[in-house]
Amino acid sequence: MKIAISITAGGTEAKVSSRFGRCPFFMIYDIENDEYEIIPNPAINLSGGAGSKAAEVIIEKGASAIISGNIGPNAYRALKSGNIEMYLANDSADIKETIEKFKNGELEKFEMKEM
Repeated sequence: MKIAISITAGGTEAKVSSRFGRCPFFMIYDIENDEYEIIPNPAINLSGGAGSKAAEVIIEKGASAIISGNIGPNAYRALKSGNIEMYLANDSADIKETIEKFKNGELEKFEMKEM
């Protein structure tokens, strides 16, 4: 299973980003193999539609879940349509601790009320 994490910088010492659609980078982490890839977020500077574009990237990378400090309504709809589970982590949380919390089922699942 692959999970994506919105992160603040391009290294393993980065923290969880408070933003999904405009975070600087994503970590794509493969739980079974304990391997990861860090990719720049191509949506960070878009004038509109950043959440939807970032969601496309996560879906294309084959992630089953995303962990972020927050997820906006457009990103939520795009991720939900891609069957991506969404989880919240504290802004600036440590990546390694966040992965362990995910593995242990300790992260809050994100659900947005439909309007």
